[in-house]
Amino acid sequence: MIFKNIAILSAFTAVSMAVTVHATDLSLTKAAIDSQGRALIEAAPGTEFFYEIFVNDSKENIEGSNVFLTDTLPEEIQVLQVTADRGLCAIQDQIVTCDFGTVADGETIRVLITAKVRESAALGAAVLNN
Repeated sequence: MIFKNIAILSAFTAVSMAVTVHATDLSLTKAAIDSQGRALIEAAPGTEFFYEIFVNDSKENIEGSNVFLTDTLPEEIQVLQVTADRGLCAIQDQIVTCDFGTVADGETIRVLITAKVRESAALGAAVLNN
């Protein structure tokens, strides 16, 4: 059910990573969460929320090199800030990029994107991050 004053958020599609070491077993998980860390499915225009991304190298004794993350967020979402456990992250318009360099075996890097549903987002619309 879609409520009239709600924009629907989906967080599991438009994250991409470029990795040059193919033997590395990198995984990525992403979720939209509220300020309490709870899964966020619906948000009204003007609501601030977070995309939490985890990049993990689970391959033993093999590290990933030249690891990049790119996430293009939909126009209905305003990107406010991005932070990561380490590496360099930047925002340009709707695109969040992070350069982690080398990711050690067993290492997990957390990225937190602070975002807000734009006031102009269509009420009742599904907003997909793809």
